[in-house]
Amino acid sequence: MKKALLALALAGLMGVYGCTFTWPAWWPWGGGDGPGPLYVNVQVDAEEITAEGEGNVTGLNKIMAELAARGITTTIYVTGGFANNNSTLISQYANAGHEIALHGQETMEKLSTMTYEEQKTRLQNALSAVKGCEACGLSHPVVGFRPQGFTQDNNTFQVVDELGLEYNSGFKAGVLADTDDHKATAAPYKLTSYNAYAVPITTVDYDGKTGVYLCDMSSMYTNMTGEKFSGLLQAGITKAETDKAPLTLIIHGGILGNTDKYKDTQDYWQPFLTFLDTLQAKSNVEFVTTKELVDLYKSQAQ
Repeated sequence: MKKALLALALAGLMGVYGCTFTWPAWWPWGGGDGPGPLYVNVQVDAEEITAEGEGNVTGLNKIMAELAARGITTTIYVTGGFANNNSTLISQYANAGHEIALHGQETMEKLSTMTYEEQKTRLQNALSAVKGCEACGLSHPVVGFRPQGFTQDNNTFQVVDELGLEYNSGFKAGVLADTDDHKATAAPYKLTSYNAYAVPITTVDYDGKTGVYLCDMSSMYTNMTGEKFSGLLQAGITKAETDKAPLTLIIHGGILGNTDKYKDTQDYWQPFLTFLDTLQAKSNVEFVTTKELVDLYKSQAQ
């Protein structure tokens, strides 16, 4: 993380003084006029996708074990309902160095259909659950948020600020932004008129469609095969490298990690492993939590 901060600070400093920046030959991400660092943020959702929480805990553990074996830390976006039923598990992942973020109270909630008061009460209660029980020794900091289904409005932005959350990942690069001025922004940026930072999810033009965001759930809902999902992830890498932007994606324990249920055409597990292999074979890739990614761009803006 210190290397990443230094890299971004150097590039930002050169930009301020109008200099052309080339990466030095000794730099660990590549020398000369190489590509510079590629920051990758894997966002793992922990939620009750079905009433029974089908495959979610098992799938979540499968994903996290794979990331741990590769030395990758990540951010787990947890619903209040999931946290209430799995507080010890969430605490264990926090203690292992992963970041815990808020993902609303329950799957498929639509904050934008609620009043300010309803949103405030719901997110306040969910945040308390996701933070864990301090008296029980199961608490951890939570500074990030992503709304269910990207459904939010100005009331949500206000509530996020009032709850002291530092960032909001409820945006899609080129598709969803707080203002039209930010639609083309793929890196974290400060929300207009609010304190929190926006974190856009990577989108690509793929398979004849524009603005396809990197997410296993969205891919499943559109009946994307495992082969197509693999192509989507690889297109995300190419897009991030071309745009010199972060690569940010969303995966779920109950979908990508549920290899018992999704074992035929929508087997996304092997494509995900290939995706990680491709990234880890590159010398300029650094995996970061969402908070780390935001902090990198905050430091550049200061």
